Amino acid sequence: IIEDADGYTLSLTSSAFAHYVEIDFAEIDCLLSDNYFDITNAAPKKVRIEKNDIRTKNVTREMLCAQLRLKTVAHSY
Repeated sequence: IIEDADGYTLSLTSSAFAHYVEIDFAEIDCLLSDNYFDITNAAPKKVRIEKNDIRTKNVTREMLCAQLRLKTVAHSY
């Protein structure tokens, strides 16, 4: 997770095809630029979180890293 003045960018990769990836943060409420997508091994998937779109107060990069949870359609079986 990379932080800049306006928000955070997640750069997600996978060594194999990942179908229907979902991003979740355990106790942080925020809006993501994309939250249900496939990841191929061709290029990283970039997802943006604007600081104005984080509803939880006083969130830091470290908190986002600690609470980041990724799920795929494979987790539902």
